[in-house]
Amino acid sequence: MDGRIPRLGLLLLALAFLPACHFKAGVGDPSQAKVDPALSGYWVLPEGATIFHLVPTADGRTYDVKYFAAGGTLAAPTKKDAFFVKGQAWLTMIGETRFATFKVTEPEFDVPFSVFKVGSRGDNLTLAPLNQDFEPFRIAKTTAAMESAVKENLKNPDAFQDKGVFRRSSAEATAAVRALFGEMDVRS
Repeated sequence: MDGRIPRLGLLLLALAFLPACHFKAGVGDPSQAKVDPALSGYWVLPEGATIFHLVPTADGRTYDVKYFAAGGTLAAPTKKDAFFVKGQAWLTMIGETRFATFKVTEPEFDVPFSVFKVGSRGDNLTLAPLNQDFEPFRIAKTTAAMESAVKENLKNPDAFQDKGVFRRSSAEATAAVRALFGEMDVRS
């Protein structure tokens, strides 16, 4: 094997969790949200060089988010297939299930929202993205419509993409990837 398939698999996994904008609306109201301090910090996929950095905002309602993805590994990242986005995230309960909405603010997108079912336990953060091709989500144009579609499909396996498990990390462990993007903010 020449290594292309594993790298392609890692890239596809990173892209599945890219807060790259799949929807016109998210769920929840960021002005009414509340952060979970346990989610603050750096989160990485176990393989490759994909990082979420969550920093609570001063009002304690949302997170400032930075998302980094690069080729290679955390210790030796490459610019191949590299990308970086910034945004805001907030948590919302729908029924007994916690969701996070991610709104990309940089760069700009016409459809700036991604929505994830969220699970956390210890040093693991599980994210299951809403399926961007699932009709009820694809046609939702308002927060109310998206929340309704999510609530109606909580138990529908077609409504979600495969989940990924991120592990807690540190500023030191993610420094090489962040340096690749000229990003050395180490707040956590």
